[in-house]
Amino acid sequence: MRYLSLFAGLTGFLLVFSACSPKLVAGNRTKPMSMFSRSTHSPISQGVRFSRRRHGFTYIELILASMLGAMVIGSAAFMFASLAGAFDERPTGEVVSWSTDPVRRLNFAPAYSQLSYAVQLQNTLMEALEASHVGPTNDGASCVFVLGGRNLHGVGADATDIPSHLTAPSTLPWLTAMHPSRMNSSAQFYDKLKELGTAMSTANIEDFSVYVVSGSNKVPLVIHSRRRDVADGGYAIYTVTAFVNGVLNQDLSYEFALETAVADAAEVKPGAIHYWLRQDAAWGLSDCVGAQVVFPDPTAYPYEAASGDSANTYSRFVMFLPTKL
Repeated sequence: MRYLSLFAGLTGFLLVFSACSPKLVAGNRTKPMSMFSRSTHSPISQGVRFSRRRHGFTYIELILASMLGAMVIGSAAFMFASLAGAFDERPTGEVVSWSTDPVRRLNFAPAYSQLSYAVQLQNTLMEALEASHVGPTNDGASCVFVLGGRNLHGVGADATDIPSHLTAPSTLPWLTAMHPSRMNSSAQFYDKLKELGTAMSTANIEDFSVYVVSGSNKVPLVIHSRRRDVADGGYAIYTVTAFVNGVLNQDLSYEFALETAVADAAEVKPGAIHYWLRQDAAWGLSDCVGAQVVFPDPTAYPYEAASGDSANTYSRFVMFLPTKL
């Protein structure tokens, strides 16, 4: 940083010096001209020596201007360099697990390089949900099923397993016979997926998947959010993958790391919570109104306050997804 400021200062000095060098004269040595005409020459001005008109800078003025220019340019360079340093990211040494681009490295939060992907994903999800309001004859979203998280199988019955985050169907033929609008909860959707042999893996309580169902059997958007702890590294990896029409979209997917102790200290963690409108096993009533989902935020960094309390907020990407649209 010091060398950058010094370089900027010398550059400013050279610029000022080159601009003023053609006129480096101490002053004009020609005879001074009177400010009065000969006919109106005042007697009291006979002995007054008027200032000479100069055509350049004195050496003192040049030095002062150069010092001032160096200070301004050096300060500006320091400010921009400091601002750029504030966005430096700490790498983990790992490559993003699902990416085919070796340049995409896995960095610790706050990972500003991943923010644009997270924002694009939220915009895509909102557009998919808004498509449900354009009319009954199109393929707009009809239902949103959230798998994983708390209360998936009823109040107090959390999810224990979840589909793979590296696969997603573009269509589900069985939905044609069992229209998704007839399902009352994400638990019914989960039970059918598992019945048909969908590969499942052990779920972390923060893991969840969002299935946006369109028409009778199309699945235009699937989002998987997973947490994986690296014991020997002391950090957790948050992975969010998005599939558009069954194809992984890397522009909507992101991944970053967070120290395990910091991630565990946050009071509002990524994940899903299902809310039930009514649940009566005797009468077979099981209506789930929807789920609140908290997507991992690559730039939000939970902290512990001086009082010992952890941060009350973790992510800016929080929304409520109703089961039926």
